[in-house]
Amino acid sequence: MQKGHTPGPWWYDEHTECIGSPAGWICSLRDYGERKSDVPFGGQINDANLIAISPDMLAFCRVLYAEVGKGGDLDWHLRERGYAERLRVLIEKADGG
Repeated sequence: MQKGHTPGPWWYDEHTECIGSPAGWICSLRDYGERKSDVPFGGQINDANLIAISPDMLAFCRVLYAEVGKGGDLDWHLRERGYAERLRVLIEKADGG
C-alpha cells in the first residue's frame, strides 16, 4: 500500500469546481474530458482515500469538540493546549466558513 498524499494546504475553487494544492490540481466536480490531475498517479489514490475518509474525520472532530466543558483530562488537553480552538476552526472550515 502506498503512503502519503498531496501536501496541503488544499483549497476548493468554486469557479472551476476543482480542489487544488501547491502541487497541482487534485480533483474536479466538473467533467473536463481527458484532463487528468497534475499529481503523479500514485498520489491520486491516496488523495482519493483522504477525501473519502474526511466525513469520518469531521464527525470525530465534532465528538471531540463536544467534550469541551465536560471536565476531566480530555477537556483539559482540549482547552489548555489550544486543541479546542483548532477543532472549532477545522469544523468551521469544513462547514464552509
